[in-house]
Amino acid sequence: MMKKASVASVKARFSAFLSESQVEPIVVMGNGKPIALLVGIHDQDELDRLLFASSRRLQDILEAGRTEIRKGKGIPNEEFWKQVEAEQLTDGQLNGKRDGKRKKTPSRKKV
Repeated sequence: MMKKASVASVKARFSAFLSESQVEPIVVMGNGKPIALLVGIHDQDELDRLLFASSRRLQDILEAGRTEIRKGKGIPNEEFWKQVEAEQLTDGQLNGKRDGKRKKTPSRKKV
């Protein structure tokens, strides 16, 4: 269960609430309604996950992608990676990298 605290309480004891947020999230209430959430962050990866999860723009992009896949407009995993590699080669040529060396390809995780 998450702890709840009024805006006035959080303002009066902000440092204490920051410490408590490392143990459990704290819902900040304004006029009886939740208006913010204090969540302790333990490392950069956790911060990145929280920021991405709360990004409306990213969620819209992901949903658009899911819709395309449901409509059968997605591409197979191998085709995706071929396109990535082709784009990297093109980018390397545009940046004057014509020494025959290929850029490092990202790991091939399932998409």
